[in-house]
Amino acid sequence: MVRTLDELTDIIKGKFSENPTDEEIALLEDVTDTFNSFSANTGADVAKELEELKKSNSEWEQKYADNDNMWRKKYTDRFKGKVEDIPEVKQELDSKRGESISIEDLFTPRS
Repeated sequence: MVRTLDELTDIIKGKFSENPTDEEIALLEDVTDTFNSFSANTGADVAKELEELKKSNSEWEQKYADNDNMWRKKYTDRFKGKVEDIPEVKQELDSKRGESISIEDLFTPRS
């Protein structure tokens, strides 16, 4: 059953002894603070937060999709011989292309 703050405090006070202890007063304070905290978050606040989270989520989904598409393109382009967007690899391949390679080089492990 959902109760108002006044109803809850009356029920709690009814359980107290004639002279409430510090623990009983602290319990009443905690219940009041908690109830007020919950009521401070109105439906409009929750809806606004939910809308912001949805917007943020869609932005991340778009970033993920863009990144995924970029890497898929790079992966398929490498089978077509396109490595233009990696200049340091292309330079290294071009500089080594002019060197002579012997059969011994093919079977000797590099350290």
